[in-house]
Amino acid sequence: MFSRFHAIAVVGLILVAVTAVVGADYYAQARSAVEQGESYDMARYGESISERITDASDTLARMKEQRELRKAGVMAMMPEAPEGWIKRPMTQADADLLMPRPELDEMSKQMIAEIRKSPTGAMMLKADDAARDQYVAEHVVYEHGPRLVALHIDFEERPRKAAGLTGVAQKMIIGQLAAMSSNSGFAMVQGVPYRRVRGFYVADIGGEADGPSESDGGTLREFNAGIGRQVRISVKSDASDAEVYQIIEAIDYDGLNGMLDEKLADVGSHVATLPLDVQRRLAQAAEDKRVAELQAEGEAASKDLMNLSGKLVTNRSALTKDGKAEGFADGAVSWFKSMTQGGEAEPEAEEVEKPEVKVRRLGGGGGIQMQGSAGAGSCTTVGGVKRCRIGSD
Repeated sequence: MFSRFHAIAVVGLILVAVTAVVGADYYAQARSAVEQGESYDMARYGESISERITDASDTLARMKEQRELRKAGVMAMMPEAPEGWIKRPMTQADADLLMPRPELDEMSKQMIAEIRKSPTGAMMLKADDAARDQYVAEHVVYEHGPRLVALHIDFEERPRKAAGLTGVAQKMIIGQLAAMSSNSGFAMVQGVPYRRVRGFYVADIGGEADGPSESDGGTLREFNAGIGRQVRISVKSDASDAEVYQIIEAIDYDGLNGMLDEKLADVGSHVATLPLDVQRRLAQAAEDKRVAELQAEGEAASKDLMNLSGKLVTNRSALTKDGKAEGFADGAVSWFKSMTQGGEAEPEAEEVEKPEVKVRRLGGGGGIQMQGSAGAGSCTTVGGVKRCRIGSD
Protein backbone atom coordinates (compact mmCIF):
# COMPACT_ATOMS: atom_id res chain seq x y z
CA MET A 1 0.00 0.00 0.00
CA PHE A 2 2.81 2.37 0.92
CA SER A 3 4.69 1.74 -2.32
CA ARG A 4 1.54 2.40 -4.37
CA PHE A 5 0.90 5.65 -2.53
CA HIS A 6 4.54 6.62 -3.04
CA ALA A 7 4.29 6.01 -6.81
CA ILE A 8 1.14 8.12 -7.05
CA ALA A 9 2.87 10.94 -5.16
CA VAL A 10 5.87 10.86 -7.51
CA VAL A 11 3.60 10.96 -10.56
CA GLY A 12 1.75 13.88 -9.03
CA LEU A 13 4.95 15.81 -8.44
CA ILE A 14 6.03 15.19 -12.03
CA LEU A 15 2.70 16.46 -13.35
CA VAL A 16 2.98 19.58 -11.20
CA ALA A 17 6.51 20.22 -12.46
CA VAL A 18 5.49 19.71 -16.11
CA THR A 19 2.51 22.01 -15.65
CA ALA A 20 4.75 24.70 -14.16
CA VAL A 21 7.23 24.42 -17.03
CA VAL A 22 4.49 24.51 -19.68
CA GLY A 23 2.87 27.47 -17.95
CA ALA A 24 6.12 29.41 -17.85
CA ASP A 25 6.83 28.57 -21.49
CA TYR A 26 3.33 29.59 -22.54
CA TYR A 27 3.68 32.89 -20.68
CA ALA A 28 7.03 33.64 -22.37
CA GLN A 29 5.69 32.80 -25.85
CA ALA A 30 2.48 34.79 -25.31
CA ARG A 31 4.40 37.82 -24.04
CA SER A 32 6.72 37.74 -27.05
CA ALA A 33 3.74 37.54 -29.43
CA VAL A 34 1.92 40.42 -27.73
CA GLU A 35 5.05 42.61 -27.89
CA GLN A 36 5.07 42.01 -31.67
CA GLY A 37 1.40 42.95 -31.94
CA GLU A 38 0.17 39.39 -32.51
CA SER A 39 -2.66 37.51 -30.82
CA TYR A 40 -1.86 34.33 -28.90
CA ASP A 41 -3.95 31.41 -27.67
CA MET A 42 -3.55 27.72 -26.87
CA ALA A 43 -3.94 26.72 -30.52
CA ARG A 44 -1.09 29.04 -31.50
CA TYR A 45 0.95 27.69 -28.60
CA GLY A 46 0.46 24.15 -29.90
CA GLU A 47 1.68 25.25 -33.33
CA SER A 48 4.74 26.90 -31.77
CA ILE A 49 5.69 23.64 -30.05
CA SER A 50 5.50 21.80 -33.36
CA GLU A 51 7.55 24.52 -35.08
CA ARG A 52 10.25 24.47 -32.41
CA ILE A 53 10.50 20.69 -32.59
CA THR A 54 10.87 20.97 -36.38
CA ASP A 55 13.54 23.67 -36.01
CA ALA A 56 15.47 21.55 -33.54
CA SER A 57 15.24 18.57 -35.89
CA ASP A 58 16.45 20.73 -38.81
CA THR A 59 19.36 22.00 -36.71
CA LEU A 60 20.41 18.48 -35.80
CA ALA A 61 20.15 17.38 -39.43
CA ARG A 62 22.24 20.39 -40.51
CA MET A 63 24.92 19.61 -37.92
CA LYS A 64 25.06 16.00 -39.10
CA GLU A 65 25.34 17.09 -42.75
CA GLN A 66 28.11 19.55 -41.93
CA ARG A 67 30.02 16.98 -39.91
CA GLU A 68 29.86 14.37 -42.67
CA LEU A 69 30.88 16.83 -45.41
CA ARG A 70 33.85 18.09 -43.42
CA LYS A 71 34.90 14.52 -42.72
CA ALA A 72 34.77 13.76 -46.45
CA GLY A 73 37.00 16.76 -47.19
CA VAL A 74 37.45 18.97 -50.22
CA MET A 75 38.83 16.18 -52.40
CA ALA A 76 35.35 14.65 -52.39
CA MET A 77 34.01 17.90 -53.89
CA MET A 78 36.33 17.72 -56.90
CA PRO A 79 34.51 16.77 -60.11
CA GLU A 80 35.03 13.54 -61.94
CA ALA A 81 36.77 13.75 -65.29
CA PRO A 82 34.39 14.80 -68.10
CA GLU A 83 34.21 12.56 -71.14
CA GLY A 84 37.48 12.75 -73.05
CA TRP A 85 39.41 14.04 -70.03
CA ILE A 86 41.89 12.38 -67.64
CA LYS A 87 41.83 13.13 -63.90
CA ARG A 88 45.06 12.53 -61.98
CA PRO A 89 47.27 13.91 -59.19
CA MET A 90 49.54 16.82 -60.01
CA THR A 91 53.13 15.87 -60.81
CA GLN A 92 56.25 17.97 -60.32
CA ALA A 93 56.36 18.47 -64.10
CA ASP A 94 52.82 19.87 -63.97
CA ALA A 95 53.85 22.20 -61.15
CA ASP A 96 56.87 23.44 -63.07
CA LEU A 97 54.61 24.22 -66.03
CA LEU A 98 51.60 25.70 -64.21
CA MET A 99 53.33 27.14 -61.11
CA PRO A 100 56.84 28.00 -62.30
CA ARG A 101 59.33 29.27 -59.78
CA PRO A 102 60.74 32.76 -60.50
CA GLU A 103 64.00 32.90 -62.44
CA LEU A 104 66.98 33.68 -60.20
CA ASP A 105 69.99 35.74 -61.21
CA GLU A 106 73.52 34.62 -60.37
CA MET A 107 73.71 36.70 -57.22
CA SER A 108 70.49 35.17 -55.86
CA LYS A 109 71.75 31.68 -56.66
CA GLN A 110 74.99 32.38 -54.80
CA MET A 111 73.05 33.71 -51.80
CA ILE A 112 70.92 30.58 -51.68
CA ALA A 113 74.05 28.43 -51.92
CA GLU A 114 75.55 30.28 -48.95
CA ILE A 115 72.34 29.94 -46.96
CA ARG A 116 72.30 26.21 -47.66
CA LYS A 117 75.74 25.86 -46.05
CA SER A 118 74.27 26.88 -42.68
CA PRO A 119 72.36 24.15 -40.79
CA THR A 120 69.58 26.61 -39.99
CA GLY A 121 69.47 27.93 -43.56
CA ALA A 122 69.43 24.41 -45.01
CA MET A 123 66.55 23.53 -42.68
CA MET A 124 64.58 26.61 -43.80
CA LEU A 125 65.09 25.82 -47.50
CA LYS A 126 64.13 22.22 -46.89
CA ALA A 127 60.94 23.34 -45.12
CA ASP A 128 60.13 25.61 -48.05
CA ASP A 129 60.55 22.72 -50.50
CA ALA A 130 58.36 20.51 -48.29
CA ALA A 131 55.62 23.17 -48.18
CA ARG A 132 55.65 23.41 -51.98
CA ASP A 133 55.49 19.62 -52.31
CA GLN A 134 52.50 19.56 -49.94
CA TYR A 135 50.77 22.30 -51.93
CA VAL A 136 51.38 20.40 -55.16
CA ALA A 137 49.93 17.23 -53.61
CA GLU A 138 46.70 19.08 -52.78
CA HIS A 139 46.02 19.77 -56.48
CA VAL A 140 44.08 17.66 -58.94
CA VAL A 141 44.94 17.90 -62.63
CA TYR A 142 42.45 17.46 -65.46
CA GLU A 143 44.13 16.67 -68.76
CA HIS A 144 42.48 17.21 -72.12
CA GLY A 145 44.88 16.47 -74.93
CA PRO A 146 47.78 18.93 -74.54
CA ARG A 147 45.83 21.20 -72.18
CA LEU A 148 45.84 21.06 -68.39
CA VAL A 149 43.50 22.43 -65.72
CA ALA A 150 44.87 22.26 -62.14
CA LEU A 151 42.25 22.61 -59.42
CA HIS A 152 42.92 23.39 -55.75
CA ILE A 153 40.23 23.83 -53.08
CA ASP A 154 41.08 24.99 -49.58
CA PHE A 155 38.74 24.86 -46.58
CA GLU A 156 39.49 26.57 -43.26
CA GLU A 157 37.36 25.41 -40.37
CA ARG A 158 38.55 28.39 -38.34
CA PRO A 159 39.71 31.15 -40.70
CA ARG A 160 42.88 32.83 -39.50
CA LYS A 161 42.44 36.43 -38.41
CA ALA A 162 45.48 38.51 -37.57
CA ALA A 163 45.02 40.77 -34.57
CA GLY A 164 46.77 43.85 -33.23
CA LEU A 165 49.25 45.80 -35.33
CA THR A 166 49.69 42.81 -37.65
CA GLY A 167 45.97 42.75 -38.44
CA VAL A 168 45.84 46.50 -39.05
CA ALA A 169 48.87 46.39 -41.35
CA GLN A 170 47.47 43.35 -43.17
CA LYS A 171 44.20 45.13 -43.96
CA MET A 172 46.10 48.19 -45.19
CA ILE A 173 48.32 46.13 -47.50
CA ILE A 174 45.44 44.03 -48.85
CA GLY A 175 43.43 47.19 -49.55
CA GLN A 176 46.33 48.76 -51.43
CA LEU A 177 47.01 45.61 -53.45
CA ALA A 178 43.32 45.33 -54.32
CA ALA A 179 43.37 48.91 -55.63
CA MET A 180 46.39 48.14 -57.83
CA SER A 181 45.17 44.81 -59.19
CA SER A 182 43.48 44.45 -62.53
CA ASN A 183 41.55 41.23 -61.98
CA SER A 184 38.49 40.77 -64.16
CA GLY A 185 35.28 38.77 -63.89
CA PHE A 186 35.36 35.39 -65.59
CA ALA A 187 32.22 33.43 -64.72
CA MET A 188 29.40 33.12 -62.19
CA VAL A 189 28.98 29.39 -61.54
CA GLN A 190 26.08 28.30 -59.28
CA GLY A 191 26.27 31.66 -57.52
CA VAL A 192 30.07 31.59 -57.08
CA PRO A 193 31.93 34.43 -58.88
CA TYR A 194 35.25 33.56 -60.51
CA ARG A 195 37.84 36.20 -61.32
CA ARG A 196 40.72 36.11 -63.77
CA VAL A 197 43.86 36.98 -61.81
CA ARG A 198 45.93 39.39 -63.85
CA GLY A 199 48.36 41.01 -61.43
CA PHE A 200 49.22 44.71 -61.24
CA TYR A 201 49.07 47.46 -63.84
CA VAL A 202 48.75 45.26 -66.92
CA ALA A 203 47.80 46.66 -70.30
CA ASP A 204 44.38 45.04 -70.41
CA ILE A 205 43.21 46.70 -67.22
CA GLY A 206 39.45 46.74 -66.70
CA GLY A 207 36.84 44.04 -67.05
CA GLU A 208 37.56 43.02 -70.59
CA ALA A 209 37.73 39.42 -71.75
CA ASP A 210 41.00 37.79 -72.77
CA GLY A 211 42.08 38.08 -76.35
CA PRO A 212 41.28 35.27 -78.81
CA SER A 213 44.68 33.62 -78.37
CA GLU A 214 44.32 33.41 -74.58
CA SER A 215 40.67 32.37 -74.59
CA ASP A 216 41.45 29.59 -77.06
CA GLY A 217 44.17 28.11 -74.86
CA GLY A 218 47.94 27.93 -74.84
CA THR A 219 48.43 30.78 -72.34
CA LEU A 220 49.02 30.15 -68.63
CA ARG A 221 46.21 31.78 -66.64
CA GLU A 222 44.91 31.74 -63.08
CA PHE A 223 41.35 31.98 -61.77
CA ASN A 224 40.22 32.36 -58.17
CA ALA A 225 36.90 32.15 -56.33
CA GLY A 226 35.65 32.06 -52.76
CA ILE A 227 32.59 30.83 -50.90
CA GLY A 228 32.19 32.83 -47.72
CA ARG A 229 35.38 33.18 -45.70
CA GLN A 230 36.11 29.47 -45.38
CA VAL A 231 36.38 28.09 -48.94
CA ARG A 232 38.94 29.20 -51.52
CA ILE A 233 39.10 27.80 -55.05
CA SER A 234 42.15 28.23 -57.27
CA VAL A 235 42.49 27.20 -60.92
CA LYS A 236 45.72 27.29 -62.94
CA SER A 237 45.46 26.35 -66.57
CA ASP A 238 46.73 26.72 -70.11
CA ALA A 239 43.37 25.55 -71.49
CA SER A 240 40.65 27.50 -73.28
CA ASP A 241 37.76 29.32 -71.61
CA ALA A 242 35.38 26.53 -72.58
CA GLU A 243 37.67 23.84 -71.13
CA VAL A 244 38.17 25.72 -67.87
CA TYR A 245 34.43 26.28 -67.54
CA GLN A 246 33.75 22.61 -68.19
CA ILE A 247 35.75 21.74 -65.07
CA ILE A 248 34.62 24.46 -62.68
CA GLU A 249 30.92 23.99 -63.44
CA ALA A 250 31.19 20.34 -62.33
CA ILE A 251 32.50 21.14 -58.83
CA ASP A 252 30.17 20.07 -55.99
CA TYR A 253 29.16 23.54 -54.76
CA ASP A 254 26.33 22.12 -52.67
CA GLY A 255 28.88 20.11 -50.71
CA LEU A 256 31.28 23.03 -50.32
CA ASN A 257 28.43 25.27 -49.19
CA GLY A 258 27.37 22.63 -46.68
CA MET A 259 30.84 22.66 -45.11
CA LEU A 260 30.49 26.31 -44.08
CA ASP A 261 29.53 27.38 -40.58
CA GLU A 262 26.53 29.13 -42.15
CA LYS A 263 25.27 28.00 -45.57
CA LEU A 264 24.79 30.68 -48.22
CA ALA A 265 21.28 30.79 -49.68
CA ASP A 266 22.44 31.97 -53.12
CA VAL A 267 25.05 29.25 -53.74
CA GLY A 268 24.41 25.75 -55.10
CA SER A 269 22.82 23.69 -57.83
CA HIS A 270 19.46 25.46 -57.38
CA VAL A 271 20.93 28.65 -58.89
CA ALA A 272 19.95 29.06 -62.53
CA THR A 273 22.63 28.67 -65.22
CA LEU A 274 23.00 31.89 -67.21
CA PRO A 275 24.60 32.65 -70.59
CA LEU A 276 28.37 33.08 -70.34
CA ASP A 277 28.31 36.77 -71.28
CA VAL A 278 25.81 37.45 -68.48
CA GLN A 279 27.92 35.39 -66.08
CA ARG A 280 30.98 37.45 -66.95
CA ARG A 281 29.16 40.72 -66.25
CA LEU A 282 27.86 39.44 -62.91
CA ALA A 283 31.31 38.16 -61.97
CA GLN A 284 32.81 41.56 -62.82
CA ALA A 285 30.23 43.31 -60.63
CA ALA A 286 31.06 40.93 -57.78
CA GLU A 287 34.78 41.59 -58.24
CA ASP A 288 34.24 45.37 -58.23
CA LYS A 289 32.28 45.02 -54.98
CA ARG A 290 34.97 42.83 -53.42
CA VAL A 291 37.72 45.30 -54.30
CA ALA A 292 35.68 48.23 -52.98
CA GLU A 293 35.13 46.41 -49.66
CA LEU A 294 38.83 45.57 -49.33
CA GLN A 295 39.77 49.17 -50.07
CA ALA A 296 37.26 50.43 -47.49
CA GLU A 297 38.67 48.04 -44.88
CA GLY A 298 42.20 49.22 -45.71
CA GLU A 299 41.25 52.88 -45.39
CA ALA A 300 39.49 52.23 -42.07
CA ALA A 301 42.57 50.37 -40.80
CA SER A 302 44.78 53.29 -41.87
CA LYS A 303 42.59 55.72 -39.89
CA ASP A 304 42.67 53.43 -36.87
CA LEU A 305 46.45 53.34 -37.08
CA MET A 306 46.71 57.12 -37.28
CA ASN A 307 44.29 57.60 -34.37
CA LEU A 308 46.22 55.17 -32.22
CA SER A 309 49.53 56.74 -33.22
CA GLY A 310 48.22 60.10 -32.03
CA LYS A 311 47.36 58.64 -28.66
CA LEU A 312 50.76 57.03 -28.31
CA VAL A 313 52.68 60.12 -29.39
CA THR A 314 50.83 62.49 -27.08
CA ASN A 315 50.27 60.15 -24.14
CA ARG A 316 52.69 57.37 -23.41
CA SER A 317 50.29 55.93 -20.85
CA ALA A 318 48.22 54.74 -23.82
CA LEU A 319 50.79 51.97 -24.16
CA THR A 320 49.25 50.29 -21.15
CA LYS A 321 45.69 50.84 -22.44
CA ASP A 322 45.11 50.87 -26.20
CA GLY A 323 48.70 50.01 -26.97
CA LYS A 324 49.16 46.87 -24.95
CA ALA A 325 45.72 45.66 -25.97
CA GLU A 326 46.78 45.94 -29.60
CA GLY A 327 50.11 44.22 -29.02
CA PHE A 328 52.42 47.25 -29.26
CA ALA A 329 55.81 47.34 -27.58
CA ASP A 330 57.37 50.34 -25.85
CA GLY A 331 59.24 51.25 -29.03
CA ALA A 332 55.95 52.06 -30.76
CA VAL A 333 56.18 55.74 -29.79
CA SER A 334 59.42 56.31 -31.70
CA TRP A 335 58.18 54.31 -34.64
CA PHE A 336 54.88 56.17 -34.86
CA LYS A 337 56.60 59.55 -34.64
CA SER A 338 58.98 58.63 -37.42
CA MET A 339 56.04 57.47 -39.56
CA THR A 340 53.65 60.33 -38.86
CA GLN A 341 56.03 63.27 -38.34
CA GLY A 342 58.81 62.40 -40.76
CA GLY A 343 61.54 62.11 -38.13
CA GLU A 344 62.77 60.12 -35.21
CA ALA A 345 61.20 60.71 -31.85
CA GLU A 346 63.20 62.59 -29.29
CA PRO A 347 64.47 60.19 -26.66
CA GLU A 348 62.74 60.69 -23.37
CA ALA A 349 64.97 62.04 -20.61
CA GLU A 350 65.52 59.54 -17.87
CA GLU A 351 63.97 60.58 -14.62
CA VAL A 352 66.75 61.13 -12.07
CA GLU A 353 65.90 60.47 -8.49
CA LYS A 354 66.38 63.61 -6.43
CA PRO A 355 68.35 63.01 -3.26
CA GLU A 356 66.62 63.61 0.03
CA VAL A 357 68.55 66.20 2.03
CA LYS A 358 68.16 67.08 5.70
CA VAL A 359 69.64 70.37 6.93
CA ARG A 360 70.45 71.38 10.49
CA ARG A 361 72.31 74.35 11.99
CA LEU A 362 75.58 73.89 13.81
CA GLY A 363 76.04 75.59 17.10
CA GLY A 364 78.75 78.21 17.66
CA GLY A 365 80.03 78.65 14.08
CA GLY A 366 76.84 79.77 12.37
CA GLY A 367 77.18 76.95 9.84
CA ILE A 368 74.83 74.19 8.64
CA GLN A 369 75.17 70.44 8.07
CA MET A 370 73.41 68.47 5.26
CA GLN A 371 72.68 64.76 5.45
CA GLY A 372 70.93 62.75 2.71
CA SER A 373 71.19 60.21 -0.09
CA ALA A 374 74.00 62.21 -1.72
CA GLY A 375 76.15 61.73 1.37
CA ALA A 376 77.01 63.88 4.41
CA GLY A 377 78.38 67.40 4.14
CA SER A 378 78.55 70.77 5.86
CA CYS A 379 78.54 74.46 5.04
CA THR A 380 80.06 77.22 7.16
CA THR A 381 80.06 80.99 6.76
CA VAL A 382 83.45 82.63 7.29
CA GLY A 383 83.87 86.36 6.68
CA GLY A 384 80.60 86.52 4.78
CA VAL A 385 81.65 83.68 2.42
CA LYS A 386 79.77 80.36 2.51
CA ARG A 387 81.91 77.26 2.10
CA CYS A 388 80.35 73.81 1.68
CA ARG A 389 81.73 70.30 1.65
CA ILE A 390 79.73 67.35 0.29
CA GLY A 391 80.55 63.79 1.17
CA SER A 392 82.48 62.22 3.96
CA ASP A 393 85.94 62.91 2.58
